[in-house]
Amino acid sequence: MTDAEKREFEINKNKTSIRSMYFNRFLLIRYLTAGYFFANLYWFILLAGYHKPAAIIPALLLISSIFVIVEQVKKYHDRGNDVPHAKRYYWAQLAINIVLIGISYTPMYTAIFPFVRPEGTNFMVSVLLIGALGCLVLERRINTISNGKDKSLSRIKDYRKSVNL
Repeated sequence: MTDAEKREFEINKNKTSIRSMYFNRFLLIRYLTAGYFFANLYWFILLAGYHKPAAIIPALLLISSIFVIVEQVKKYHDRGNDVPHAKRYYWAQLAINIVLIGISYTPMYTAIFPFVRPEGTNFMVSVLLIGALGCLVLERRINTISNGKDKSLSRIKDYRKSVNL
């Protein structure tokens, strides 16, 4: 390998590293989106199995999460800070979790969670609270990234300076 080829190889390697670093700024969002996707998918399947009209709630959340997933895939080639679909999705997920917590101690509970006995209400409320907290954490992360105040961005800038890109 000649010196020119080695230099070109190093430049390409550094560009790929920077692209991956930008992409990894959204890693928490991707992982939790997958978690919410599968939680909503299982909830939808169970409600559909019970032939409950409330299945529309997780179905809409599933459809909304697909937009977030597509947005995240596009982030590999887009270095932008904005993730509008994720922001809207997590506010909607948070609102639904809060409403469901309120419904959990009413007679509507069996329409929303027919697969959980009334003794499991506290467990479901705990799961919904954890989901709501996850949404708040993600909204904060999205806000931090959108404003360019995340630690990852400063690391990327430092790396770019060190490799002269």
